[in-house]
Amino acid sequence: MLAGPRRRSELLDAVGGLSDKVLTETLRRLLAHGLVERRSHPAAPPRVEYRLSALGESLVEGPLRELGRWIAEHGDELLEAQDRGGACST
Repeated sequence: MLAGPRRRSELLDAVGGLSDKVLTETLRRLLAHGLVERRSHPAAPPRVEYRLSALGESLVEGPLRELGRWIAEHGDELLEAQDRGGACST
C-alpha cells in the first residue's frame, strides 16, 4: 500500500489466498488502530480506497523493514532449526 491508495479488489489480488471476510476484518482492525485510512469517492457504484496512514508508513518503513532484513539474513538458520527441532508438542 505504500505505492498509494488501493481498492479492495487490488488488495485481495496483492495478498492472494485471503478471503474477502478476512480482508474486511483486517482492514477494520487497521483502521481502528490508525494504521490505514479509508476514503470514499462519490460515484456509481461507490468507490472506496485504502492507504497507509503516516503511522502505518512509519511501521512499515521502520520495524517491519528491519524485520524483513533480519529474516533475509537469518531465514536459512530458522528453517534449519525447524528441521532439527521437528514438530513441537504442547
